[in-house]
Amino acid sequence: MKKKLMLILLLLVLFFVSACGSNKEQKQEKPITVYLWSIELLREYAPYVQSQLPDLDIHFVVGNNDLNYYKFLNEKGSLPDIITCRRFSLHDAVELKEQLVDLKNTEEAATIFTGYLENYKYPDGTICWLPLCGEAELFVANKDLFIKHGIPLPHSYKSFKEACARFKALGIKPFVSDWHYDYTPLAILQGLNIHELTSREGQLWRSQYENTGEQKAVGLDKKVWPLAFQRMESFIRDAYVEPQDDNYLYEDMDALLITGKAAMSRMTANVALDHIRRYGMNLVMLPYFGQDGGEDWLLTYPAFQVALNKSSAQNEQRKQKMMRILSVMMSEGAQRKLGSRNDVISYSRNTELKISPLLENISPFIESNRIYVRLASTDFFAGSKLAVSKMVKREATAEQAYRIMDEYLRKPKQREELKLKPFDKAYSFTDSKQGGNEAKSAMANSLRSYYGSDILVAVGHSFTGPIFNSGYSEKMLGYMVMPNYLESFTKQLTGAELERLLKLYVEGVPNVDVYSAVNPVNYHSLPITSGMEYVVKQGRRHDAFTLKQLLYHGKPLDKNKTYRVTVLDKKTFFTVLAEKLDGQKGSEGFTTGEKRVSEAWQEYVTSGKPLLAPSPYLTVE
Repeated sequence: MKKKLMLILLLLVLFFVSACGSNKEQKQEKPITVYLWSIELLREYAPYVQSQLPDLDIHFVVGNNDLNYYKFLNEKGSLPDIITCRRFSLHDAVELKEQLVDLKNTEEAATIFTGYLENYKYPDGTICWLPLCGEAELFVANKDLFIKHGIPLPHSYKSFKEACARFKALGIKPFVSDWHYDYTPLAILQGLNIHELTSREGQLWRSQYENTGEQKAVGLDKKVWPLAFQRMESFIRDAYVEPQDDNYLYEDMDALLITGKAAMSRMTANVALDHIRRYGMNLVMLPYFGQDGGEDWLLTYPAFQVALNKSSAQNEQRKQKMMRILSVMMSEGAQRKLGSRNDVISYSRNTELKISPLLENISPFIESNRIYVRLASTDFFAGSKLAVSKMVKREATAEQAYRIMDEYLRKPKQREELKLKPFDKAYSFTDSKQGGNEAKSAMANSLRSYYGSDILVAVGHSFTGPIFNSGYSEKMLGYMVMPNYLESFTKQLTGAELERLLKLYVEGVPNVDVYSAVNPVNYHSLPITSGMEYVVKQGRRHDAFTLKQLLYHGKPLDKNKTYRVTVLDKKTFFTVLAEKLDGQKGSEGFTTGEKRVSEAWQEYVTSGKPLLAPSPYLTVE
């Protein structure tokens, strides 16, 4: 009897030890979080990465294209495992340096051409960020317009200037761009001066600027940048840029170019290719022509920069997973997904990305390595816009504009104060197959209250991170909602219609252009619901789901009853699903919210309304 009792006790001890070990393993099996700078990466890129790593649980999150957001998460102890950002500068990233893995000795860093990698190296040799293939930024010319009027296509700055003069005489705007936005002044100011910026003096200045954090003041140098503003002044005059052009939005620029009322413009290669496909335009790609005998160059900026969280990498098993993901993210196959619709230029010596015939005239610049990676700090965007805008409006000379930008850069900047403390309780951003995600649910429940709906359905990537019970700024409050124009759509739907809509979100939209919809990548990207729960069955693949049941207050959803339903999605994507749901009427049958969801969320919280508690909404079998 004693032997049996001892045996039972031994088995119980082994069970509890095993259970504890199992719990530890579960903690170690926490998904790897990969924050993407844009929803665009969920179309083909993220599914490709997941498909190459079927044994890994990867939580793709649409974060924000702003390093200040990741500094905020870092301050809260919630920095993601892997970060991507497109608007990037070492100048902005210095504060994160000690929290990131040094990648300089990795195979991934070794594949990148030294000339590009130097832009990512700190003075001590540390390399925390790696760039992933570049998008060309250039001038485009409407070839048909040149042929029609017998004007030769520009092949130098002198011929560009002559072409502008001839179009001006014909009453056609020689050059048009969307000067209203900060990226246009930044791109043209740098593009016209790449020859000088790549000189020894230019490289020394950039190194000094990039390796000094935001809180320290580094202005423009006194050799490269005065000349840069002189060339900018010459360009504004030679291209007949008018004072009113400073107000031009993208739509204004586009309308003039498409209708043949403007001859040339500034574009990224992917926008130019889209115009060729969509409007049948005969566009020719042109480089940034060097003035004063300088060389012609292509301005590029990476699809994104990627970094790894050092704290996460302290766990060797987790580090290995992160490195495997990084390797796939930077692989030729993944880069091809980024360039499947829009030609990109690889920064890697191990990757050969063929450009389409449409871009063949810029291939000599690629082959001769006359490619410049833009400087894109937050201050440089704002400073370029401030100074160049005054030049366009004829409110400042080159010398005055130089001083304006120099003074702006030298003034220490302070991040927005975390003055709001809107939440009394913190909620985790961990996804569970039995219940969903606490933070996502709390936000969805609160927004359902804001919209006054019975049920709310939000795409799985609607929200960006945990809920903290400490300070927020208004900007960081808005950053809790996915960027890329998340909007709301409200309509009375029957239970049967609601079931069909959720089925589209859960099971994906078959035979649809990936540029028109985002299908689930894995269970992390399943929709978030409020006021309703649902059950799905997962197939063998990460992205294979079948909707099994919808529950309303714990009971099967009445298919004949009508519910007020609000859907949160990007409009272009929702339009496809709405057409599948309701034919030609599509999204027109829904009422679109007057405010974007981020603005609605800010209004809800700052008005003093309480954050509603989360509730279970998802079961994955």
